Amino acid sequence: MSRLFKFCGLAATLLLLQITSHSIEYTHGYAFLSKPKYDPEFEYFDYVNPDAPKGGIIRIPQMGNWDSFNPIPPRGRVAAGLSVGSPTDNLLLNSLVDFSADETTSIYGVIADGIAVADDMAWVAFRIRQDPKPRWHDGRPITVEDLEFSFDVYRNLANPSIQNPILAFTEIEVINEREVRYHILESERTNPLLPIRIGTLPVLPKHYWESKDITKTTVEPPLGSGPYKVGEFYVGQWVIYERVEDYWGADLPINRGRFNFDQIKFDYFRDDQVQTESLKGNIVDVHVENIPRLWETGLRLHSISPRSVQEELCATNSTCRAVVANLLEPRSAQVPGCASSRSAVDAQ
Repeated sequence: MSRLFKFCGLAATLLLLQITSHSIEYTHGYAFLSKPKYDPEFEYFDYVNPDAPKGGIIRIPQMGNWDSFNPIPPRGRVAAGLSVGSPTDNLLLNSLVDFSADETTSIYGVIADGIAVADDMAWVAFRIRQDPKPRWHDGRPITVEDLEFSFDVYRNLANPSIQNPILAFTEIEVINEREVRYHILESERTNPLLPIRIGTLPVLPKHYWESKDITKTTVEPPLGSGPYKVGEFYVGQWVIYERVEDYWGADLPINRGRFNFDQIKFDYFRDDQVQTESLKGNIVDVHVENIPRLWETGLRLHSISPRSVQEELCATNSTCRAVVANLLEPRSAQVPGCASSRSAVDAQ
């Protein structure tokens, strides 16, 4: 009789999980200001060249120094290319979703192929894609166990800048081997940014970190899943990321035409003027200038006219210094001159 009760209990549990899973309607993307621009069958973003050649190196300057590859603890200065807040700026680790650069608040699946948000915002669910199967650089698959581990680290062990934005999430529920659901505090369910905050966090490899202390800084290159891995580096001065030839997500629509450089090098400077001069000396390939006087007169190169450099930078610069409306507040639409989208800002 006890065996019969155990069997019935197991059957009921499996049936409940199946019903729960089937009741979730997943979509390919999420946006809270409007519908996602790209439909489920999109092949690549409008702003990329899907057939762009691969190769070469780009050298990007950074100010200050660095002494850690681990962004979790509050101590240390994390190397560039390991952002927790922006998937686009994390070369090593993939997240469940990523942004498109020509929309303001839209995300699309990377590790996840499905996103779902409850009508009452009580939870956010994600489904790990099957084809291609996401994997770590050591060949092991990314699993719901990694999602559980990542949530626990970010929610309970990470520094406040990571932890505070996701305090609205109470727990992660594993539905099955592909699906998870993040539950949200009732008092926070009016915040449309929450699906973005939880979905854009980099997924951490449990099997790599469980034998290490993730609360300590380290200069040992960690295991990743993204388009690049850590190559050569000199602590505090520079770090080179090398493109992963067999990157699992290279042909995803969200990634086609991106990550084209074989190497990305971040060079660190202690002085902004030295950084500016490094562009003239062919030490770096990119320089963001925000001082009008230097913008007009400081880029005196022997081989290229100043105006040519300025025009090229202006065409590729995505940073805007301006007064922009708070798009979470409905009354912002009533303010004359307020831009309601990134494209509107860019058009000015």
